[in-house]
Amino acid sequence: MMLEAISDTLIQTSFGQFIYNQNLAFLAPELVISLTLLMTFALSLAKTQVDQAKSWGIALLGSVVALVSIVMHYQLFYTGQVSASQSVMFGMFEADLLSVVSRFILTLGFILILHLSKRFVETRLPSQTGEFYTLLLTAFLGALLLCGANDMIMAFVALETLGISSYILTGYLRNNLKSTEASLKYLVYGGCSSAVLLFGLALIYGLAGGSTSFAVLPQALSQASDLGAWASLAIVMILAGIGFKVSAAPFHTWTPDVYEGSPTPITAFLSVISKLAAFVFAIRLLTPFAGVGNENVALLIGLLAVLSMIVGNVAALKQTNIKRLLGYSTIAHAGYMLVGLAALTQNSLGALLFYLATYVFMNTGAFASAMIGDELLASEEISAYSGLIKAKPWFVFAFSIFLLGLAGIPISAGFFAKFFLFQSVVLSDLGNLGVIIIALLASTVSLYYYLNIIKVMVIGEPSEQVQRLIGEGKDSAWNLSKTLTLATVICLIFTLGLGIFGQSGLLISESAMSDHGATVTQNLR
Repeated sequence: MMLEAISDTLIQTSFGQFIYNQNLAFLAPELVISLTLLMTFALSLAKTQVDQAKSWGIALLGSVVALVSIVMHYQLFYTGQVSASQSVMFGMFEADLLSVVSRFILTLGFILILHLSKRFVETRLPSQTGEFYTLLLTAFLGALLLCGANDMIMAFVALETLGISSYILTGYLRNNLKSTEASLKYLVYGGCSSAVLLFGLALIYGLAGGSTSFAVLPQALSQASDLGAWASLAIVMILAGIGFKVSAAPFHTWTPDVYEGSPTPITAFLSVISKLAAFVFAIRLLTPFAGVGNENVALLIGLLAVLSMIVGNVAALKQTNIKRLLGYSTIAHAGYMLVGLAALTQNSLGALLFYLATYVFMNTGAFASAMIGDELLASEEISAYSGLIKAKPWFVFAFSIFLLGLAGIPISAGFFAKFFLFQSVVLSDLGNLGVIIIALLASTVSLYYYLNIIKVMVIGEPSEQVQRLIGEGKDSAWNLSKTLTLATVICLIFTLGLGIFGQSGLLISESAMSDHGATVTQNLR
């Protein structure tokens, strides 16, 4: 009763009316994360490492609360208590099923990243814990906002919030030359791509009659009679900016060096969190172009997809560093995802969202395994993993499942994700069959470097590092971070579970895209 009285009193104030009229309740996850990062920032000023260490717990608690709020929002949509789409903050943010589902996946992935980072930060950055998690939460806040951004200004601010924080986190190991080099490369490439993307958005702003809202794009683009070369130039610039964010060839050159030089938890963050947010942003921005039948979009995205699949898979064949190999693997997977984006149909985009969900767990699990391997072997070289099954059979089993999932082998989630995605693209237009054939051939090539790692671990002669582990015996066999181990187990469960219950996950993803498609169609009318 007391809470109801407080709520009634608040709603009668001008501030309460603003919150109610602008649907700010649907920004609860972002508001929670904002409050959380302020708390971690306050802890970063603490002089003792004991107080600094509390930042991880606060970051985790804030992320869990944000996750609960997202589930509550989904419940409101599911029960029909609110319409499937809510406009927030003067239409700058769209609280629809697409934003709810994507932010749910994003938050789950971020919680896993927090588990990956705990041991690393405690051992490598004990005096900078609060600062690290403040930056990480800031980057995560940008990713959350990007998933629902329905306005060019909001989208660009969210993109830069994510990007600038990521540049700093990439070079956080200040005394490590590789980390510093990675940060500098990421900053230069990222700054150039942001400038190009902003120029493209500025052109769209003009073509849309001076409006920054994505909601008016379908109507404005369908009525404009002189799009011509300006629209094509805008599309090229926008796709160049998006191509950088998702590590698509030929805008991929930063990826291997940044992935190898960054702290591994940040590499995992860039690989899954940034990629998911960037793809959802691309879906929101590019769908209106499909609504007016602009074929240039599909053609250019298809070209990026083909280049990414070829470059990523071929370059990965000769890699000897596990993080660098996973970097090229990321480029290849960006190509598979772009195949679904090129079709720009509700079914293909729904399958793409499901693919992104499975990718979060498979790739996070792969990077968690790389971190465990680094702890056990003190090396990131694939040759150091030789014969590891004789010392750590359960680790080899878990790592192999993630690799098989990334390769698309049954019964993993990766197989069903690729199957659903490629099937939806072919059914949308038989003209896409050629791109699907290239995707299947590229997936076949990927089998070599994924299975090669498994072969090295299973049938290879024990390396010097593995012989040392065998010599230590079973008593000291598993002295690893509990949070890192827990994250690996959770990723393993989801990698297998989404394969078994993949159809249910696909239905949720398709419903989210159906809602988004209905909103675009309504705007087009």
